[in-house]
Amino acid sequence: MHLPRRRALMILSAVTAMAIAACSGGAASPTVSLPALPSVAIPTVSIPPLPSGLPSELPSGLPSLSIPPLGSFAIASFHQAPDLEGVLPAQVRGVTLEKSSFTGEFFLSGGSSGEDFKAVLAQFSKQPSDLAIAGARDPSSGLEFDLLAFRLAGVDGNQLIAALLAAGQASGSVQPTISTGNISGKQVTIFTDSDGSKSYAYVRGDVAFVVESTADDADALVADILAALP
Repeated sequence: MHLPRRRALMILSAVTAMAIAACSGGAASPTVSLPALPSVAIPTVSIPPLPSGLPSELPSGLPSLSIPPLGSFAIASFHQAPDLEGVLPAQVRGVTLEKSSFTGEFFLSGGSSGEDFKAVLAQFSKQPSDLAIAGARDPSSGLEFDLLAFRLAGVDGNQLIAALLAAGQASGSVQPTISTGNISGKQVTIFTDSDGSKSYAYVRGDVAFVVESTADDADALVADILAALP
């Protein structure tokens, strides 16, 4: 689901990294300062003219150099949960969104970034194949937001959000201030980080939606996105 590096969703920072990878980017890399390199004078080299009398065409009969086909580069499909993509809005503010999705098996194969999710799966006695994640974004980057949907088979969305938050707090990866509100007629849980950035969680059945925006009109944009959710 691209855009300049964006803040990780507070309660689901690891997933946002994967979503940005699927839709756009990964976790921000640290800045490394390199020492200034000394200037080096490159000497001028004179190339003598080629001798006259060389043939203008190569003789026939030379063997041809054939490059074998490289074949297809197999990558994991980013539409692994199309039914979950279907609950995300097709448009926001008249902009057609780009969607992607992947399974827990793909996400958790990325290494230690999914430790919080592994703890949640163990809590509910679930397998990675029971987890699905989908995201939607503006492919032109005109609307600055992250929208993700999570589903763990057989688990209510509110239970999933609560379990993810508890796992994040236990591991120290998230420590937000939590409040609730009603936006666009939807009851949401608001997670506010120490820098004031916010993530909004909304649940419908077994699907948990999380939205975040860094736009200048973030509050209005979040309201429009929530209005477009089922």
